[in-house]
Formats: sequence, C-alpha cells, structure tokens
Amino acid sequence: PRPLVVAEHPAEPTPLVDFMAPGGVAVTSWGSGVEDPANLASDLPDLVLVDVMVPEMDGYEVVRRLKAQATTQDIPIVMVSAREDRRSLILGLNACAADFLRKPVDPIELRARVENLLRLKAHGDHQNNYGVQLEAEVDSRTAELSASEHLYRDTFDDAPIGIIHAHLAGRWCRVNQRG
Repeated sequence: PRPLVVAEHPAEPTPLVDFMAPGGVAVTSWGSGVEDPANLASDLPDLVLVDVMVPEMDGYEVVRRLKAQATTQDIPIVMVSAREDRRSLILGLNACAADFLRKPVDPIELRARVENLLRLKAHGDHQNNYGVQLEAEVDSRTAELSASEHLYRDTFDDAPIGIIHAHLAGRWCRVNQRG
C-alpha cells in the first residue's frame, strides 16, 4: 500500500507520516494543496490522508479535485483536522472523504482506519479488475459466436444440396438457395 499525505506544512515532518511509516507502509508527502491532482496519475496512491489546513487551498478542495478526476476518484481519502466543530466533519464527508479524524490523532486508531480502508479498496480494485476481465471474456465469446454464425450461414447458403432448416414444431425457418 502507498498512502499519500497532504499536510499542513509539507516541508516539515508530520505526525501523519510518522504514524504510518513504522507499519512498513511507503508514505509519500505531497508538496501542497495547490498541486494539480492530475500529477498523481503516474504514481497513484492507494489512500490519501489530507489535512484540512493545507497551504493555499483547503483540504476540502483537495478532496473535491481528487474525486473529480476519473483516475483518482476511487482512492479513499481520510481528512484530518484540529477543528472541533461539526461543520468541518460534514464538509469533509460531503466532499467525499471516506473518513474524518480529529487531531491529535491516535496512531492506533489512524492505522486501524487506514488498514480498513486499504482492505476495502483492495476488494474494490479486485472487483473492478474482475469486471474488466469478464467484459473482455464476453467480447471474445461474442466475436467467436459471430464468426461461428457467419460460418454457419455461409456453409448453409453455399451447400451444394438443398437444406431446409425447420423448427421442431415443423415450421420452416430457413431454406437455402438450392432447396
């Protein structure tokens, strides 16, 4: 798993990174809230931790931008804030954050929530991949069926003898040109 931390002061070490790193998780810090979320497309994180107070853009806008991009919309986002008001929580959840934690963050709670969200994302990714595989299988089988139908029609129409294709009830369905 590769969480990404969007922190209040990206140049300084953040407790969010400190909490995550010991668990064997590769944590990346994102420079600032004003960076374009499209820049993540080359190396997508599995989860994003966003501080509500990021430079030049609030964390809610970071979440909205990430959720607006097709490549990042399925990444779970946890918002973190020192604000105690209910409005901050509601704004974060309405921006489509998967979870919202208040500072000071309990490292055990943070790790448990992150692991749960990563597990859910892994299941979602598996389902998405399986869906893509099924679509490819349906496309392949449809192409095979179409080719088989085309071969049947060509063989039926070009047969040197007359052929009548009849329904079990005796109704004629098709007669080739020789019939």
